[in-house]
Amino acid sequence: MKPQRLVLDQRISTSRLRRPFPFAEPAAHVTRFFERVGGMSSIFVGNICNQRCIYCDTPREPVTSLTPEDARARVDRMAELGIRRLMFVGGEPTIWRDLPALIGHARARGIPDVFIATNGLMLSYERYLRRLLDAGLTGLELSFDDFDAATQRTLSANDQADVLLDQAVEHLLPHRDLFLFFLAVVTRVNRRHLPAYLDRLAALGARRGAPIPAIFTHLKPITFAYENRDLLVEPIGAAAAAIVAAVRLGLERGLPIIHKELPPCQTPGYEAYAWEANLVEYCVDLGAAELASVQSPMLAKGPRCGECCHDDICVGVYRNYVDQFGWGEFHPVTRPSPGER
Repeated sequence: MKPQRLVLDQRISTSRLRRPFPFAEPAAHVTRFFERVGGMSSIFVGNICNQRCIYCDTPREPVTSLTPEDARARVDRMAELGIRRLMFVGGEPTIWRDLPALIGHARARGIPDVFIATNGLMLSYERYLRRLLDAGLTGLELSFDDFDAATQRTLSANDQADVLLDQAVEHLLPHRDLFLFFLAVVTRVNRRHLPAYLDRLAALGARRGAPIPAIFTHLKPITFAYENRDLLVEPIGAAAAAIVAAVRLGLERGLPIIHKELPPCQTPGYEAYAWEANLVEYCVDLGAAELASVQSPMLAKGPRCGECCHDDICVGVYRNYVDQFGWGEFHPVTRPSPGER
């Protein structure tokens, strides 16, 4: 099937650091992570991918792809708007043949930080990674859900994913100038493995000579995750408890661990380590340079969410989740006194 061309007036997502910060400041190494990724804008190159992860939230039909000309036009417009950090996302950007050229084009247009979000399979080819680095790649978000081989194969629906990812990591570790961080989607299948995940992450950081940040994100129970909900989805409290414990353990070990897609009422004491607490996300219309807040119609607020002191930060809960589990887990949080913060 021929990919459907993405139109040029599509909005792009961008972010800024949230100021004033609504909580006590997180640990310094976590703050540095958000300072490094704050202001990131994304170009979606299309939904074509070389994996079929069973939790993926990106529809596969119709098949879409940017043309090289449209991609360069987006980069040009972003450079004109003064955007300093750019990430190519998909789908899987590394199977988009024009990626190295677009990275080079972005750097040539004066964008100093160029990232990709990738499943890492193509990075098992060291020569391809070298092409990206030579083009000017400065950062990389690596989707890596579990160091347990069988679990990684299950979640990715790829019987070679664990081997290829291990090879990719080995190729990435020597490049200390590359800003590398991991992203793990936490599901019923892998949440009990988070302590072991941190052990391996710490060992890799020791080999690299610098801690490797990781984002533990609760899955979005939509699209393919919803189709596989009996296997993947459980009450959010179970995932939140496991993720908060991982953040706590990461702090003890000096690892920058961030959580995402969890309402603040589920992470008491660790709200400051949330992606949403640190970054405000927007959309930018490239034609008009207009800003609009990001709010998915798939998200909803509960009957008592307006009473919560975190209501302006919390993005809500996916409607599919509430349809399955209801609102019983979610309770408004009262604002602490200054002496308690």
